[in-house]
Amino acid sequence: MPDIAGDDTTAAAMSFFFYNLAANPEVQDRLAEEVAEVFGASDGAVTSQDLAQLKYTERVIKESLRLYPSVPLFARRINEELPITGI
Repeated sequence: MPDIAGDDTTAAAMSFFFYNLAANPEVQDRLAEEVAEVFGASDGAVTSQDLAQLKYTERVIKESLRLYPSVPLFARRINEELPITGI
């Protein structure tokens, strides 16, 4: 049986990202402008430097994940006293 643990969360994140784009055409237009600025008419390979320039795209993805997190809750319990300094 194939391991699909990451596929479901990735599919959900992408679905909500595209839903948010469809619901906000002004954001969609700004993303298209940013991609055109960074890549222009280039048909070369995408580099990590290119991706680092997509600042607005990164913020839109992070906002979509904030609104619709793939894993909505992390349950943690502190088993011992934890001093916090500087407060």
